Amino acid sequence: MDVPRFKPTLQRVGGFRQQKRKAVFSVCPVGDNKAWICTRVPSLELIDSQGALHRVVSLPFVTAVFGGVLNSKPVFAGLSEVFRVEENDDVSVLSRFTDCDIERLHVNKTNLYVILNVRGGPIPGWRELLRLSEDGEVLQCLNVNSPGDLLLHRPSLVSSLTDGALCVVDKGVLKIVDSEGEGIVRESLLSREDEIWSISCDNYNNIIISCGLQGMVKILNLAGECLQTYNMKDSLSDGIISVWAAVADDTNRLWVVTFSGDVLVANYIE
Repeated sequence: MDVPRFKPTLQRVGGFRQQKRKAVFSVCPVGDNKAWICTRVPSLELIDSQGALHRVVSLPFVTAVFGGVLNSKPVFAGLSEVFRVEENDDVSVLSRFTDCDIERLHVNKTNLYVILNVRGGPIPGWRELLRLSEDGEVLQCLNVNSPGDLLLHRPSLVSSLTDGALCVVDKGVLKIVDSEGEGIVRESLLSREDEIWSISCDNYNNIIISCGLQGMVKILNLAGECLQTYNMKDSLSDGIISVWAAVADDTNRLWVVTFSGDVLVANYIE
């Protein structure tokens, strides 16, 4: 795979600012120049890069956690349940959990992954990373592998590489866990200066992180080394508050969403 050259500054090709519904918490590009965004209303909205609205799904939870799209159906979580949006915009329950709160939800091509904050866990603040089937069945807890080795202590963020391996932020450490959840392929310390709110992976197995109130988007390699930094206060000149998420699509465009309601679509690779 060719090593990409990153643009020194983002080249805007689309985007808009929410006028009434300010915060945009997450984004999931789905091809055809479109992406799902999760807003503060709360709702899921299918938009294109110029801000045209193609579909709106009202959500029952203000604190909804959006995971992505599996088999063309959006998946989100609220409190301790995982939901799927059906074709008629009805919402069905995939999974329910007890004595825990869902903090993160991630969708790759075949599975769902949830990070649970478990009440009464073995240590205070205990979090578990679970792999679910497309029907919501719990298949695996990735904290521990089959020989019983502890792989993860307090996972907070998760995404997937192109080969299915998982990229996990675990107590300030970037861990690459193999696709079977049997071992850690690589791990590296992350900068303590970065307040990481989201991670995603692009077509080149680079890791894209959004740095919250710092207003930064950074591109890392698998060793955790920073390849490029984008100051979104330069790209979004009208008063950015914080960057919630940044995700690359299949055409090497970066979709960035912020708490102040910005959706920016830009080329980030030469």
